[in-house]
Amino acid sequence: MSLRQQLIWLVSVIFLMVSAITFYISINNIKSYLETESQINSQNTATSLGLSLSPYISNPQDTILETMVNTIFDHGYYLKIELTDGEGNRIIAKENSATIDGVPSWFIALLPMKTEPARSEISSGWTLGGVLEVTTHPGFGYFKLWQQALNTLTATVIILLIAIAITVTFLSWLLRPLGRIEKLANDIANGQYTQIDPLPKSPEMNQVAITM
Repeated sequence: MSLRQQLIWLVSVIFLMVSAITFYISINNIKSYLETESQINSQNTATSLGLSLSPYISNPQDTILETMVNTIFDHGYYLKIELTDGEGNRIIAKENSATIDGVPSWFIALLPMKTEPARSEISSGWTLGGVLEVTTHPGFGYFKLWQQALNTLTATVIILLIAIAITVTFLSWLLRPLGRIEKLANDIANGQYTQIDPLPKSPEMNQVAITM
């Protein structure tokens, strides 16, 4: 393998390693952001829905409780919403399937997302009337993360290819004088004493050419 090829491989591998590390860090940062946003959304939903249910929690049979829960559950992307009374008995429980469409299983296994339930205690007068738990469905976060990963990977590959192309062009230009030095060495070996014109620009090759 020629020196030019070795340098191109070396630079390409370095670029590839840097790009892979940058890509992994970027995706993990996005995952952390989506987890935080998911937790905030769950907590906001639990708090606001809990306040809305507070006037009716004293009567667990009141149909307006289920109506309010169904409205939020059907219009949001939640894995589970559960309402229990002050003693822990379940009043309402709504749950979606945990399946995630459009995202490869290996991607989910590689980047597991935490979806902790958010809790909100509902007061009934001066006593605890109930507890509301809201868990955001991870599917929406995984879908956004997968799309972002594809976009980031595409941009990374394009930048990597451009960087390699620039590197190949630069090394070809940088190592071009080696061909003239090699020709001069062959000429000297054959008893033909010539000179390199023009001389290489880099100090090391310039000194070699002058010495020869």
